[in-house]
Amino acid sequence: MREIKFRAWSKTGEFKMLEVCNLSWEIHPDGIKRMHFHGIPVGSKNTSDCVVSGFGAVDGSEESEWVLREYTGLKDKNGKEIYEGDIVTVPTVTNNRGQVKGWVTWSIIGALWMIECDKERYYTRLDNAGEVIGNIYESKGLLEQVDH
Repeated sequence: MREIKFRAWSKTGEFKMLEVCNLSWEIHPDGIKRMHFHGIPVGSKNTSDCVVSGFGAVDGSEESEWVLREYTGLKDKNGKEIYEGDIVTVPTVTNNRGQVKGWVTWSIIGALWMIECDKERYYTRLDNAGEVIGNIYESKGLLEQVDH
């Protein structure tokens, strides 16, 4: 069974990536159910750096300033955890370059994690073969270099 955990990214840029420590759902006085979390900056050991915030309505009717990223349960060839939205390079035999670079996303059709490159999708092995080189939030320049 894989470990279930998340990271959160602030769309406002106020915070960097946060390790989510606690998720909860609460019904507010206005009757809307909203998700809340506690998070600490990735790499921080100081729990006083904790951020408490909310995601907005669980039903999607409210825009949130946060993006929740799910841990895939996989690690790259260097032992780094792979999260949804990470930019990775992986070896492949489906093109002449020998590797493909793209971002990690969930495939509803295949019920698996895959690499997406612009309009192409690669259903390939992510764990122990690829390498995390950034993510779509903090490493936007890498998206311009994604193989097509």
